[in-house]
Amino acid sequence: MRFLLLLFVPALVHGFSSSFNYGCQNGKCTFQLVVPKEVAQYINENTLSSEISQIASDIGKLNNTITNFSDSGATNFTTLFNSSYSTVNDAAQSLNTNVNAALQNSTGNLEKANLCLQSLQVQS
Repeated sequence: MRFLLLLFVPALVHGFSSSFNYGCQNGKCTFQLVVPKEVAQYINENTLSSEISQIASDIGKLNNTITNFSDSGATNFTTLFNSSYSTVNDAAQSLNTNVNAALQNSTGNLEKANLCLQSLQVQS
């Protein structure tokens, strides 16, 4: 039904000196379909009113959805993530520094132990 109406509207506008007026201002849009009497007599006002009410309801639902999924959630997540990341990253960097220092110490101690073993082998 809606598809047929979409096909029928251009024919109305062109074939019967009809007009389709629209405009948007301050975030509000208005639409007006002007048709001659010869065509208007075949329009079921109850069906038209019902369709317009359904469109208005769908637009309201869409606006509510947009409000519910606004960008504030993403911003809050990013802020919390970055603060947690900084804490974890700082701890990881510190741990990495400590591990590298321990590795250097153990390598130095291993070299000393090898020198001691070599000197003991030479003395024996």
